[in-house]
Amino acid sequence: MMLVAAITSLAASCTGSGGDSSLTQAATTGQVSATSTPSLSPAPPETPKNPGQASMLGTYRVKYNTVHSTISNSDVHQVSKWTTSPNCANGPCNTLIESSKDWKARATFLKGHYRWSRTLKKYYYCEIGSTKTDIDATGEYAIRPTAMRLVDDVWVVTRFTGSAEFRGHKSGGCIPLPEERVIIQGRMKLAPAA
Repeated sequence: MMLVAAITSLAASCTGSGGDSSLTQAATTGQVSATSTPSLSPAPPETPKNPGQASMLGTYRVKYNTVHSTISNSDVHQVSKWTTSPNCANGPCNTLIESSKDWKARATFLKGHYRWSRTLKKYYYCEIGSTKTDIDATGEYAIRPTAMRLVDDVWVVTRFTGSAEFRGHKSGGCIPLPEERVIIQGRMKLAPAA
């Protein structure tokens, strides 16, 4: 509701030339309205109790270190880039993860961890003599946020750690079944765009 009051003000003005000092009065009517108080800038959001309560939003540099492998030509260290897009505007929730290694997956947030699995086509192969057999695998991932910071009024995860296990769907004649376990460490590379 707007409060409007009409007031009449009298303005005096001098007119004339030389020694003429005759006064003329003009009456004007104006309106005054009540203005709302200026809004204060919003307070920063409350700090989450732990990094697991922050949003998984941004671009991360991710290192993989193999700690167990049953295959002979395993990469011990790998580096990748992940870009994450959460389903919610703030806080932890299911998140789309896109890797620079040409894959993407939907991670489910559950009890402080992001978990997902994906199928890896022709991830391993078994070569016996001149016969080469491609082997598909399943990768199961679990990561846990370990650090956070405030970026554009949103608490975001800046570091995480976790693991992944890759298992071949068959042996292809090679023994044992292909399997690897890796430690994953991620660090924010780029903050989310404002």
